[in-house]
Amino acid sequence: MTSPEFSLPEYRQAKVKTPLEFVVSAVRASGAEVRDASALAQRVAQMGMPLYQQQPPTGYKDTAEAWVSTSGLLARLNFALDFASGRLRGVAVTADGIAAERLVPAGLSDTTRRTLASESGQGLDPARMAGLILGSPEFQRR
Repeated sequence: MTSPEFSLPEYRQAKVKTPLEFVVSAVRASGAEVRDASALAQRVAQMGMPLYQQQPPTGYKDTAEAWVSTSGLLARLNFALDFASGRLRGVAVTADGIAAERLVPAGLSDTTRRTLASESGQGLDPARMAGLILGSPEFQRR
């Protein structure tokens, strides 16, 4: 525990969230009210991590290679946009309550800020902006 690797900044937020961690953290950070979690469970399964269906006793992989792919990232972004727009049955969320500071307390990178700024210049609604923040690389890490 006293090793520098535990406290150096380059080792913080170095791991990618699993699909379950991604969905749960989005719900928690946004303050969403979940009345029926079946739509959330379906989305986690679509991202490649169906709940309670991993056969080996070691469980799902805990490495980025298992979760970072073109289809995996697209599924995450689609979830983020649908979630922030309130299009998931049984989940109530208001995009106005979703702020970058709340979703990514460590802050967004300059690249992400520039991307969001260029998108916001096109008159994005708050739900789409919140979805883009949820789909950002910074929110994908733990």
